[in-house]
Amino acid sequence: MVALDAYEQSLKLVSFRPLLRIPRIVPLIGASGCLFAMFIIDVAFGGIAIAVVIILHTYLVHKRIKAPFGDVRSGLFTALAEWAASKVASLAGPREKTWKANVLVPVEDSRDIVNVFPLLRDIARPNGFVRLLGLTGERNYHEMTKNLPDLTNKFEENQIFSTWTVIDAATFPDKLAAGIEALGGAFFRSSMIVLPFPESGEREEKIRRIIQDAQKNKLGALLVSGEEFGLSARGGVHLIIDRPENGWKIGIDLGKTDLAFLLAYKLKRNRKTSMVLTAYVSKAGEDQKALEFMEAIVELARIPNVKFNLANSEEEFRVDSGDSAITIFSITDEVNFREMQKRIHLAKSPCLFVMDSGWENALA
Repeated sequence: MVALDAYEQSLKLVSFRPLLRIPRIVPLIGASGCLFAMFIIDVAFGGIAIAVVIILHTYLVHKRIKAPFGDVRSGLFTALAEWAASKVASLAGPREKTWKANVLVPVEDSRDIVNVFPLLRDIARPNGFVRLLGLTGERNYHEMTKNLPDLTNKFEENQIFSTWTVIDAATFPDKLAAGIEALGGAFFRSSMIVLPFPESGEREEKIRRIIQDAQKNKLGALLVSGEEFGLSARGGVHLIIDRPENGWKIGIDLGKTDLAFLLAYKLKRNRKTSMVLTAYVSKAGEDQKALEFMEAIVELARIPNVKFNLANSEEEFRVDSGDSAITIFSITDEVNFREMQKRIHLAKSPCLFVMDSGWENALA
């Protein structure tokens, strides 16, 4: 108890307001004296006593017993998080080294998350998070507030930190734009937004606007097409890269393909599967340059066991069904849905279309 008194004084919580105030050094001396006396009396039993206390504490933590007003741990961890956040915010320069797959998932119907849950899980783990953003009106508000916590708990069961919130606005783009702008100022901000591939012309315009909003807010975008994302054991990851703007030359980054490359690597690692890297060589005579480019980026990005492939036409995108369960393409905010639909048809597998945020660097 004397140690807790010193902790609470240091945290300066408003809930800590004792009628009798004593200097902070007094409880610290008391705690040190207790430990010293315990080991002076008997070292063995002192060690046993500390072990018993640790075991009991661990047991009670796993029981998740809820006290009426919580305990000092929440204040301690909050203070540490705020201190760490302020230190990180004061650091200047890029943060590509500390990039994490922090995923923002708009949810119009909570049942839609079931199909993409394995994909979200394998993108976010082990140290990313999933933020579920419920987009709702009066019609399904209660359904959202009931099911989103259950989905959050499912991610937590897979050791993925997850949160949820609900936003009410007039239209789908307005809801999502409001959510992106509101969450953009958070310290633990999302690094990408996951959207379903549009299946109608009206929906295409809404998705196009959202992608442009994501680009303005330095947020990556991931368009998901297909449903069989849980079949990880039946195939690997197939990443297709288009010819870079400056040709097949290595720079300090991969241009507009960094996020696609990082996601391909995370899926390869988390699913313990194979990876095929295909260069789409749209100009004649560049096959050797494209092959050397792929070999160089794989070496610089430190990704082992990657197969290389060349495609001189879009009809050659597909690899053997046993080699590809997910096909990944990179895109920009100037999306061409007709071209994307053609690629989905040719790939004959679930597809991910990925837009960089500008914060990623696969070579870091």
